[in-house]
Amino acid sequence: MKGITLFSHSVRLVIDNLGDAFRLSIVPYILIIAAQVHTFSIGRALQDATDIDRLMSFSFVNLILSLASVVASLWIAVAWHRFVLLEEQNDGWVPPFNGRVMWGYFGWSLVIGILIALIAGGFALLVGTVIGPALGGILAAGIGAIIFFRLGLVLPAYAVGRKLSFSEAVNATKGETGTVLVLGFVAIVANILISLPTLLSGNPFSPISLIFSLVLGWFALIIGISLLTTLYGHFVEGRSVD
Repeated sequence: MKGITLFSHSVRLVIDNLGDAFRLSIVPYILIIAAQVHTFSIGRALQDATDIDRLMSFSFVNLILSLASVVASLWIAVAWHRFVLLEEQNDGWVPPFNGRVMWGYFGWSLVIGILIALIAGGFALLVGTVIGPALGGILAAGIGAIIFFRLGLVLPAYAVGRKLSFSEAVNATKGETGTVLVLGFVAIVANILISLPTLLSGNPFSPISLIFSLVLGWFALIIGISLLTTLYGHFVEGRSVD
């Protein structure tokens, strides 16, 4: 199935360029590590929540680190898109900081996120009351995947300096609804499998859970970005995924 082929190609992109993927992302990912470690610290503090002032301080720092984590994710996404699609090379360990591009990338991501929340979320509320919340949630997830993977082509396009409208993105993936549904399903299953070590540890605030979360979270982030890179390369630029 084409959806599985697209997912496999995205994973191969990371594996075949593992050294470059690590080099392009490790410095920004340190910000994400800092945010997750701090969240881990908050979780442990909440287990013994006796100092309110200390917890408030934790929350403020966590807000700052969460914002830094978002910036880091945008930084990695733009750098990886440009590396794969433009073959943009960087000999150092700090990827180019394309602030203007990152800001626009964030804006497009926000718009897509709002559309998913309104359409898929609204559908889940309306239909879920009739067929049940579980089935409504599954259908909403499918709708969300269709919206994200079809409209999401504008994100790598923006990263490489090409203007792509939502209508152009939809036209590029015309007739591929089944493909993106399968891709979304495979991505969700893969994410669950990646999260299993933490879920099975029995303690989300254990050091082992934190280590698994950081290491596997890096793979999940890079592969997730590669999914959009692959979709754009295949449907817009006509690249082969065989």
